Amino acid sequence: MTADKIVRIIHKWLKKEPLITAQADLSISAEMAVAWYGYCRDVACAIAWHDFVPLGGAQDVEVDESHLFKRIHNVGRLNAWRPIWVLGGISHTTKKVFGIIVERRDADTLLPILQQCIDGDSYICTDCWNAYNDCHMVFNGHGNVNHSENFINPPREEPPIWMPAGRFNNECLDWNWNRNPPAAGLQPFRIHTQHIEMAWRDLKSHIKSSSSLYFASQYLEPKINK
Repeated sequence: MTADKIVRIIHKWLKKEPLITAQADLSISAEMAVAWYGYCRDVACAIAWHDFVPLGGAQDVEVDESHLFKRIHNVGRLNAWRPIWVLGGISHTTKKVFGIIVERRDADTLLPILQQCIDGDSYICTDCWNAYNDCHMVFNGHGNVNHSENFINPPREEPPIWMPAGRFNNECLDWNWNRNPPAAGLQPFRIHTQHIEMAWRDLKSHIKSSSSLYFASQYLEPKINK
């Protein structure tokens, strides 16, 4: 393949053009298009994790796990479906995201990953999944939201949580609440996981045509726990 076509296929991958479009526009085989798209993903993942800096710091980080798909595996003489999950987080301030594939969602699996990927000075926002119960012991604050009741804690119509000024960067605060704080030096804050859930929707739009763990791992760092 010529250097011109290599540059063009990398450009198409960066623009998230469908693989079949790259194949047709560049007049290359399906095998060649698949190989180059896979190579681009491998390089991007390698760079991302080599240069990875833990999220957070003096700010809040949303954390959530999401179901990707089920894959079949053999158990004795039976075929059983095993769910594949991804654990991830997003920084409100930098908008940087991490995602790691896991097969279990217990505290022994999730907490070590969070400690590796998130700065210990961060305030963690999660749902009420019990694996997150001890987050307050390893991070500088933990709040959760019960999605069976609402998507923001406290709800928009209720007063916010008041935090000391300077605890969070401006991107983390609820500036829509325009009433005076109960005391000087406080700023409004609400707990939610809406940004990481939007990130899951974006991810799933890329892998919706496949239930391949190998394919998903090309977008995420695989961490399969036996």
